[in-house]
Amino acid sequence: MANWMFEIGDSARGLLSLTDISTNTLGLDADLNTFSLPANVTISDFIKALLDDATANDARVTLGVTAGNIPIEFIEPITCSLSALELEGNIVNNYGQTDNAIYWLPVAASGNKVDIVCGSSVPLKYLYIVPITSTEKVYLDGVEGTAGEGVACVPVCGNRIEIVAFKTSSGAWDWLVVTEVGTWLPTTGFVNSYRYTTDGNKRVVSTGENRITA
Repeated sequence: MANWMFEIGDSARGLLSLTDISTNTLGLDADLNTFSLPANVTISDFIKALLDDATANDARVTLGVTAGNIPIEFIEPITCSLSALELEGNIVNNYGQTDNAIYWLPVAASGNKVDIVCGSSVPLKYLYIVPITSTEKVYLDGVEGTAGEGVACVPVCGNRIEIVAFKTSSGAWDWLVVTEVGTWLPTTGFVNSYRYTTDGNKRVVSTGENRITA
């Protein structure tokens, strides 16, 4: 029977002994003993943000991707324009809202869908959801609304609506809003009505008052 002889180096002996598995034993940079980066290695702000994400949802938000049928939740406590990513079947939560807030819907397009939920109750204040385009309409629970107007509620924790863009004419889409929880009304039913005007500017229309920029 043949005898095979192998020469084992010092690093391998150190690893096999299980008494010293430091990076020095493996011949690697000593900085790795404390997991610090060598001086010539840097990490971008993007990677830092990704590494700092505490949950899978946070990581998907940083990466700007969805995970199959798992929606991303976005926290929007103040007036904002909803993004294309938010309209990809994800969730927008008003958590942290303390004053009136408006969610501006983008130009409606095929595939747009978003769930609006209220994670915060805000007594005597309103949450408005309004199309950015003055010609687009909102159909609240199947009832056609006025072009350029939206829907609103007094936020109560647990309120929820689903918003879906749907084709209503050649090359044009409107918004179907389905109430899931809570009381949601057309913006014309509120003291302050937010909408786009014919000059293309965002306006707040208050009963008996002049229009002012929102």
